[in-house]
Amino acid sequence: MNRCEKWLCRLGGYSPAEVEGSQDIGRILRIGSGVLVAAIFAALNWAIAGWTFSGDMDSSVRYAVAAFCAILGVILICVFDPSFIYFLDTKRSGVWGSIKASGYAVVRMGLILMISSLTSQAIIPLLLQNELAGHALKMREAHEKSRNADLAIRFDTKEKKSTIAAISTEIEQLQKAAETLPQNIQSHLTSAENCWQQYNKRKAALIRQSLPRKKASAQLQGEAQRCGYQMQAARKQRDDYFSSAQEQLKVAIQRKNKAIVELDQTKIAIEQKTAEVSRIEKDSYTPTSAVVLADLLDNEPAAKYKWAMITGILMAVELLFLLLKLQTGQTAIGKQIAANRLKQEWAIEQGIEQSQHDHTIWEMLNAASLRAAEAGIASPNVIQAFEQMQTHYLQALAPLETCRATISTMGLNATEVERHQREYPQLAGVIGQLWTSAVRKAAEILVTPDASRPGQRSVFGRTPSPEGKPSPSKRDDQMH
Repeated sequence: MNRCEKWLCRLGGYSPAEVEGSQDIGRILRIGSGVLVAAIFAALNWAIAGWTFSGDMDSSVRYAVAAFCAILGVILICVFDPSFIYFLDTKRSGVWGSIKASGYAVVRMGLILMISSLTSQAIIPLLLQNELAGHALKMREAHEKSRNADLAIRFDTKEKKSTIAAISTEIEQLQKAAETLPQNIQSHLTSAENCWQQYNKRKAALIRQSLPRKKASAQLQGEAQRCGYQMQAARKQRDDYFSSAQEQLKVAIQRKNKAIVELDQTKIAIEQKTAEVSRIEKDSYTPTSAVVLADLLDNEPAAKYKWAMITGILMAVELLFLLLKLQTGQTAIGKQIAANRLKQEWAIEQGIEQSQHDHTIWEMLNAASLRAAEAGIASPNVIQAFEQMQTHYLQALAPLETCRATISTMGLNATEVERHQREYPQLAGVIGQLWTSAVRKAAEILVTPDASRPGQRSVFGRTPSPEGKPSPSKRDDQMH
């Protein structure tokens, strides 16, 4: 088996050592070839998706993202698909095994559908570029139209324009009124002017009758005063009217200017809002947008049919390995692995049952032993035997503890001996001889049995010579 076949074998779910010399190697290699095709196709899909979704970045970054996505797609296929093939090929026979395999297949197909839906968002815009670009423009225009209407209602621009138009009409009327006097005021002025004309005629007539001008003026003084009062009142009415008309016109012009400023501010706010929303919509409603694609599929049956064909082809290629596996069926190697696994499960279950049985027997024996111990404690013979056993144990342990304590004490005193030898070098030899003698005597005491118990062996298992030795009290005095 060459290197290429080994890789195809691994992609088919098995290691080369497991299928070496098997008659099912051909089927496994074909399944591995299907996984290889799916991996190559997934690499292309993911690379295109990475390139498309990183459209606002630099070209070097886009190449890096596309390469990373391609590697990720290959890893996903090479990890999930061989394990799924191995699971299908080694599934347990029977209904339960088929149910587990079907559930795993549904999950795997769901993952493939999700991944394909993600990658298709980058591939389909390339294949439906014209349709998506036109539909994105149509959606932006429709939103712009509805947005303008909503903004007009929101900022009440129609009412503000109507207010400006009404004020403009009012200003025109006030301007006309300022240029034309009312009929009553005009009649008052005319009457005052007629009064002065009559006054002048009568005064001229008196002067023609050889009456001096002063006497004529004095004679018509009352009429002159009446005409003056009448003219003064008429002019005051005229001036008041013009002043009032100018004031009303000024107020109307101020209201119009204020309304125009408010309308201009409203237009600026609407323009800013429109520009902001248009920028967001331009970035959102693009040929790669999922919203545009969904709306296109809902409104354009031809585009939906084309999308379904493309998505079906993508999914068919990625499910190629599953189709090949369903065609080839379960291999002999898979059946053997499933049988061995079933045997191991049975062996484990039997071991668990045997352990439970052994534990039950141990609990029964332990309970019987406890009951026997409780019954034996009440017997005097058992108590006496236990006391003797404890006494012998303490007799054997006491010399060992004495030996351990003596050796520990000697180790601690050795440090003091070395310190005294360093402090008194002239007496170092004497101190060393005395210490050596003390150690030798302590060793003799440890290996000498107690005289009160003849025949007892020493701590180190050696019976000393039958020479007489001092009593324990004397030996302690000698050590001190």
